Amino acid sequence: MKSSSAALVIAAALLHSGFARAAPAPSEAQTTSKRSTRPKVIIDNDFAGTTSWPPTMLFLGAGYDVLGLTVVVGNSWVNSETTHILRFLEAHLINIMGISKELTPSDVNLDNREQTADALGGDPTSGDPFRITPIPEGLPTWLKAQEQNAVQFMIDQVHKYQGEVEIYVAGGATNVALAIRTDPEFASLTKRIVYQGGYVSTNLFQTDPTPSYSVYINEDVGADFNTFIDPEAAKIMLNADFPEILISGQVANNVFLTSDMIADVLKVNTTVTTQLVAPYWSEAVGTPLWDELAAGVMAYPELITVNRTVYIDVDTAWGGPHYGRSFVAVEGYQPAGTRNVTFITGVDEAKFKSLLVKAVQGVY
Repeated sequence: MKSSSAALVIAAALLHSGFARAAPAPSEAQTTSKRSTRPKVIIDNDFAGTTSWPPTMLFLGAGYDVLGLTVVVGNSWVNSETTHILRFLEAHLINIMGISKELTPSDVNLDNREQTADALGGDPTSGDPFRITPIPEGLPTWLKAQEQNAVQFMIDQVHKYQGEVEIYVAGGATNVALAIRTDPEFASLTKRIVYQGGYVSTNLFQTDPTPSYSVYINEDVGADFNTFIDPEAAKIMLNADFPEILISGQVANNVFLTSDMIADVLKVNTTVTTQLVAPYWSEAVGTPLWDELAAGVMAYPELITVNRTVYIDVDTAWGGPHYGRSFVAVEGYQPAGTRNVTFITGVDEAKFKSLLVKAVQGVY
C-alpha cells in the first residue's frame, strides 16, 4: 500500500505489517485532537550502536509525537546509520511517522581532519559510504526509509505544525543548516532546538588522565565531534533565529552508563532489553550518556538543575588550531551575528537515569 503522504511511510508500513498491537483505529478527529495536545519532535541523529534507540524511547515515554527520524553522517555513513534505526523500528514495532536520509549522502567528502567516528576506530565499511555491513541485531528485511530527503521533511513538518516542532540534534548540524539555508522561515517557525554539542573550555580536560571507569580517553570525551564534523553547519544553526536553543553537550561527560542501570533494565523482559541491551549496553559500561541526556533534558526539562544564558559561536577558520571549536560570551562581549542560547551545566543525574531505565523498558 502506498501512503498518500510521504511522512506517513513508516506508520503505514507498521500498521499494515500484521505485527502492530491490535486496537481500534482512532477517528480522524480523535487523531487530530491527540496530536494537537502532545509535544512534537523530529529526531536528527547519526544513528549507530547505542544511539539508535534510547533517545527515541525517551521521547515516546514522555508522550511525544515523534514526527520522524532524520539521519546525518557522523558515527558512521548515512546508509549504515539508516540500517541501524530501520532494524530497531522493524524489530521492536515502534510506530514512527517518517524516516528520512540526509539530502546528499553521495556528496559527503571528508578529508583527513573530518573522518567518521567508525573510520577513526576501524570503519567496517572500509571507507565506502554505500556499503552495508552486518549488525548484531540483523539487517532490516521489510522496513524502508522514505524517498523524501531529510531537509525537505523538516521544512514540511515545521510549516505544517508552526511553532510546535522541536528538533533534537544529536549528530552534525548539516540537515538543520541546509533547512535554514533553503527556507528563510524555517528557524522562526520551529519551537526550539536541543543540540548535543557546543563544548567549551574542554581543551585542558582533554589532557587529564582518563578515569578507570571510562571506556574513552579524555581526549575523545572532550572532543566536540558533532560540531567538528561540520563546523560551518553548527555555526549556521547556532546563529539562526530559533525561538530557543538549548545546549546539552559536555554536561553529559561525567554521566556514565553503569552496570547497575543494565541490571535494572533487564528486570523487564522485552525485545529491546533482551536483543539490544545485551549486545550494545553490556559493552558500553563507562560510556558517557551523551545522546540520551540531551533527549532527557528535552523531554523532561525538570532534569536541568543549573544553566546559564550565553552567546555562542563556532570557529570556522579553516586550518586554524581552533577550527570546529565552540566559544561562549556574555552579552556585550559577544561576536557580531551571534545569539543567546541556554547552556546546561548541571542535571539531576539520579532522576535522569531512572527515567532512562523506565523508557528502555517500555513498549510503545
